[in-house]
Amino acid sequence: MCVTYTKYSFRYEKIFTDKVKSILSSFQIVKNKARQDSFCQTVLVLIKSRQVQLPAIADAMKLEKDGIKLTSIIHRLEDFFGESSLNYDAIALLLVLFLSTTSKLRLSIDRTNWEFGTCCVNILMVLVSDGSGHVPLYFELLYNNNGNSNAEQRIAIFGKIIALIGVDSIGVVIGDRDGAVLTVYWSYLVKISKRQGH
Repeated sequence: MCVTYTKYSFRYEKIFTDKVKSILSSFQIVKNKARQDSFCQTVLVLIKSRQVQLPAIADAMKLEKDGIKLTSIIHRLEDFFGESSLNYDAIALLLVLFLSTTSKLRLSIDRTNWEFGTCCVNILMVLVSDGSGHVPLYFELLYNNNGNSNAEQRIAIFGKIIALIGVDSIGVVIGDRDGAVLTVYWSYLVKISKRQGH
């Protein structure tokens, strides 16, 4: 798929680009400076092109870097995502900043799985919503042959969320099969959190 955007796509592109770079540089998502710059560039292209597949992102980057082969850009992106160690706590904090602070947040927890070739992908995911949109906050890869998450995994993921946004910011927790179990864990986590001063 060819991405069609031009240098006139954003009227205030320089202001926008500088602001995004400033925000991203204040979060240490990648330790290496060169990789942090690559991450910033990738995020900007994601926003501008509104594409998430590597060939489409690479195509949009090619417009900015005339003369570079498309395959070279795709390999560079694959290397970046394959070799970089991303700070997911910093990414979660950055994503939370896009949410409204005027209302309580709604957390949705669910497990999903699908097959990717011969590999089975099984993920426990938590989304957070302020009523106007949803943001994927945390995920945990489950290595248990399509089984459900266990208590330890749910407690760990909720512990990270409480440390990030605090108990008082959360209005409701929504889950499906594990909904009844979530209430018990949530009560437990709130007690622990208040004892620790979060």
